[in-house]
Amino acid sequence: MKKIINLSVSISLLIGCSASNVVENKGKAAEFQILDPNIRVEKFKETFNLKAEGPVNLDCSGKPCTPDQISALTPDQIKKFKRNGSWKEYVEKEDLQKNKLSVLTRVGDYKDDKREGIWKTLYETGETLRESPYVAGVKEGEEKKLAKDGTQLESTFYKADKKNGPYWSKTDKGVLSEEGSYIDDKKTGTWKDYYNEDGAKKSITDYKDGKKVGKETNYHKDGTTVSSEGSYSDDLKTGYWKNYYDNGTPQSEGNYAPKGTGTDKKSLRIGAWKEYYKNGKLFAEGQRDHTRKGDWTFYWSNGNPAYKGSMMNEMMMSSAEVYDKDGTILGKGKLLFDLLLMDEKTDELKAKYKPDFPFAYYKNGKKSFEIAANGTAVEFDDSGAKIGQGPIMPGTNQKNDCWTTPQGKKYYVNGKENAKMGELQGCK
Repeated sequence: MKKIINLSVSISLLIGCSASNVVENKGKAAEFQILDPNIRVEKFKETFNLKAEGPVNLDCSGKPCTPDQISALTPDQIKKFKRNGSWKEYVEKEDLQKNKLSVLTRVGDYKDDKREGIWKTLYETGETLRESPYVAGVKEGEEKKLAKDGTQLESTFYKADKKNGPYWSKTDKGVLSEEGSYIDDKKTGTWKDYYNEDGAKKSITDYKDGKKVGKETNYHKDGTTVSSEGSYSDDLKTGYWKNYYDNGTPQSEGNYAPKGTGTDKKSLRIGAWKEYYKNGKLFAEGQRDHTRKGDWTFYWSNGNPAYKGSMMNEMMMSSAEVYDKDGTILGKGKLLFDLLLMDEKTDELKAKYKPDFPFAYYKNGKKSFEIAANGTAVEFDDSGAKIGQGPIMPGTNQKNDCWTTPQGKKYYVNGKENAKMGELQGCK
């Protein structure tokens, strides 16, 4: 008994179970047994901790079993007796020493071996967690989830053991979290979700047969400003969708379409898409095959184009034009972005890129330096006349090695002329 009391205290402190909810074992080490007068005790097979207990009909060939018959019963015979009356059911929990103990988890009545009336599921500390109504072994009516103080947190209606009818749930603080309806365990009609912090509206979604079908509207945390809106088909986004900033201005818009089959079926962005600055001005527009592909234009916040060309993926343009904020061209060719985004704090485009070959740099709107696909370059003056030709340093795109100019041969090391090295290398 001392060991049992200590373990009860231990589990009470360490896993939150009240001492009254941690039970002392009873009977012998057997999976099934009968205790006077008609109580069947069921135990976990590995530990023989208490699993369930309650009265049964001791029927032996149509007559009440005698004490001798009861003592001779096998486990298989014992477990076939029908349950009738009030039962208790237990789960096993561990304390920090990994000792397994039985904790009362559910109480209710059986009638002719079927659950009947209100069954209560309990918190580890003994309060009622859930009240479930049963008729002849199946759930019928309103099931309630309760807080420890008895406040109702959830309402689910059952018919023939399936969710049917209105449903709602609240947080532990009593804030409405979700509401809608079920038909045969499947969400149907309009469902509403709410932010747990304050109950502000989070989303409104239409369901059919448990899947999103029709319109969905999502909201920012204020509960009134729309964050996105569009339609679903067979639980996948489909057709036109529009996303919004928390100030109500559009963030992006375009179409979705399902691709793939079975479990690999996904909804992808396709066709023409537009993205916007928070001030409402256009940030980017182009084609998507989920990722950016095809012709795209990115704009400065003043409306002038920053980059435009054909995109191979989210971060690479195979043929691009680069402009400054005033609209003056800075470059043309192939490039790879290290960074390409809209900075919401400054409401401005933020980008870094590395030119790939071929690529041409422009100065004052005129071509000044052109790199060919083979890694050689040509330099031009303001009039467009060629003033030099030669190789470049990979990575920096600076003049490198021996160059040919109208004044003769010149040797460069990563953009800096080095006549002495030129003499050593025979570049003269």
